[in-house]
Amino acid sequence: MMKKHAFILFAIALCSLTLIGSMQVTDELTGAWNYQVEQTAPQYSKGQIVFEQGEDEEYSGKIVFESGRVISLSSVTVEADTVTFKAYVDGGLVTTVCTLEEDEMSGTVRTPEGMLPFSATKE
Repeated sequence: MMKKHAFILFAIALCSLTLIGSMQVTDELTGAWNYQVEQTAPQYSKGQIVFEQGEDEEYSGKIVFESGRVISLSSVTVEADTVTFKAYVDGGLVTTVCTLEEDEMSGTVRTPEGMLPFSATKE
């Protein structure tokens, strides 16, 4: 019986730490990020990604290319320190998966043409 209570307390503590860690990452995510994608066409290689959090705690965002063109993100998910977001660029689905560490993100962009290196710095 004592082992069962200890296990339950351990599970609750672990869940709490996971939620606290996730909250810290998501608080760091909100705002504007200057991004760079290597090995892609110049019109897509640099710009800004803006992440927002709604009242429902869900994230949304947009990509603002250097040309001024704006594309909405179709989904934004955060799990631990991993951020995933998707957008349709010129009819093709582009998925970015990156690791968030304080004011920097790094990862890859999956495009119809292949995987490309991605990095971003919070403004």
